[in-house]
Amino acid sequence: MMEFPLLILAVVSFSVAIGSLVKISKFDPWVHNLDMDINNVANALFINADQPGGMFDQPGLPMKVLLAWDYRLRHKTGGLTVWNFEELESSQDPISAIPLLVDVGRVHYSALVGLFILGVGFLVFEITRNFGSAALGVILASGSSGLLFHGLLSRPELLCAFFGLVAGIFFMWRGTKAGLHGLWLFGAGVCVGFATLTKLPGVIFSLIFCGWILVHEIFGILEKRQQAAGEGDQQPASGLVWSSLLVIAACGSTWWIVHGLIGPPIGINLVDANRLQLAAGGLACFTFLILILRVRLPVRVHRVILGFLAIVGGALASLPMLRTTMSARGAGHYIKNVIHTLVTPSDTISAYASNTRVPVEFIKFLKHDQWLFAVAGVSIVLSVFFFRGQRRLHVVLVVFYALAAAMAALLARRYFIIHYVIFVQVPLVIVLALSFDQLRKQLMIVRGRTAAWMATAGA
Repeated sequence: MMEFPLLILAVVSFSVAIGSLVKISKFDPWVHNLDMDINNVANALFINADQPGGMFDQPGLPMKVLLAWDYRLRHKTGGLTVWNFEELESSQDPISAIPLLVDVGRVHYSALVGLFILGVGFLVFEITRNFGSAALGVILASGSSGLLFHGLLSRPELLCAFFGLVAGIFFMWRGTKAGLHGLWLFGAGVCVGFATLTKLPGVIFSLIFCGWILVHEIFGILEKRQQAAGEGDQQPASGLVWSSLLVIAACGSTWWIVHGLIGPPIGINLVDANRLQLAAGGLACFTFLILILRVRLPVRVHRVILGFLAIVGGALASLPMLRTTMSARGAGHYIKNVIHTLVTPSDTISAYASNTRVPVEFIKFLKHDQWLFAVAGVSIVLSVFFFRGQRRLHVVLVVFYALAAAMAALLARRYFIIHYVIFVQVPLVIVLALSFDQLRKQLMIVRGRTAAWMATAGA
């Protein structure tokens, strides 16, 4: 009975949110956020022209590739004349083409925000299997200022948060649903890689996901689900073997890509190349060694190690996967700069994370969403200590809350800015939606007991 009104409200909230973004974009001057917009527009045009990019500020690669694909699609459907750098260069009035390209980028990101909101609802439904809880997730996400803000400009935080907080969590939930399933964990690792290739803080998702695997196995020990090595241990291990083979393949592909960038015309920094090739080769050898030592290690230890490797190897596989979307001529420059930023991040960190007043900035994050932090924290305490539910769900609640706090602490090394609020608000919004499901189940139990008591008393 509670689901139908929530579904109606979810449709209304989603429509109002996206409609508002589209309306504001039409009247908002295109010069707002022009520094980032021009960066992304220029790189997307370079990608479509198979030319090395001229501007590089941060990884941002998935974001620029998606925008380039959007320009291609609109050009083929007749909606855009200038879609690559060569067309812009040959245009009679190139300056007049820039506002249209920026506006297309805004519409592009408004659509991504819509997919993000629906993704939150789908994730909540996947975890709870309840349409009411999923609808609440859509409602809360539609009201998230940190999320809607990214529908009005093109910034990498949106995709970084989507890959880490929505897609990555979905794969992790599936990967730990029945034991540990390596292929799903590998998919979660790919999401970590895409998040990191979009923005450097995405690397923190790998730590959270590896911690999730460890906690999952600890719970398995405490609950004594598997008394002996039997079918429950063997089935997840086979999935991890397949994921380990993918890890080795990803390491080999990464090593080969880096090798191809050594020397002219790209000329990747040899220190960067050696570091990444050493990491890829070492990871492949270690994965192969763990597979050989399968019978000599305790089952759970072997499983946890292979789970960690699936996450790390999946993250490494994201680079070859993105490489396949670009031509050899246009990809070299981007891959070279992305590798330098990821493998030698000291320059980027010193430039963007040199804040010496981290506690002050962290408190600003807490104050901005103080009620959200408080209500989400109370809901987790109620779910864990008072509501009897799945322990896996309790783990997810704690993971999301930890992600919100960790991202606030990490980004406080720079300074508080509205662009970063998405990393805090989205996890807490999902916590509230999942806690609502726990409350709903508890109310059903109380209602059933009350009806039974009244029936007994009436008899």
